[in-house]
Amino acid sequence: MKKHKIGCFLLFLIIDQISKLYSRFCIESNEVIQVFYDQFYLTSIQNYGSGWGILNDQGDVIIILQLLCIIGLIFILYKGKLQSQKYAFGILAILGGCIGNLIDRILFQNVQDFIGIQILQFPLPIFNLADIAIFIGLFYILWIAVFHDQLLEKDDFYEDKKEI
Repeated sequence: MKKHKIGCFLLFLIIDQISKLYSRFCIESNEVIQVFYDQFYLTSIQNYGSGWGILNDQGDVIIILQLLCIIGLIFILYKGKLQSQKYAFGILAILGGCIGNLIDRILFQNVQDFIGIQILQFPLPIFNLADIAIFIGLFYILWIAVFHDQLLEKDDFYEDKKEI
């Protein structure tokens, strides 16, 4: 594993934890700080469940699931045969998000959410930077899985033409 990938992972984890601590201790519960009109705002919500309140008040179950996920991701990253280097960025992003939320859950028995977005008149669930990392990691892995081979075929096509 390259040092810069681990460095990015650790930097993200630190930024995630600092942002959650700031939200937890500097923004009043349910206070709304408008950043960009009504479309983007900061707030302070303690989430005792998983995404969208799934498994609410089931902290022990969520901790066990997160630990299993973290162990599985580490195994795939270091021992997996799934071309893990190609997927390393996505795996590290998901891993960072899982660990970031797990730290909150262990220290505070909840996860601090603070980012709010409203599209038109529809507010999305409040989330945090760890959630963003998980989403980006999943999107990246899906993107590579779907389009990587197509991109390689295009590159091979152009290299074949250069030889002619």
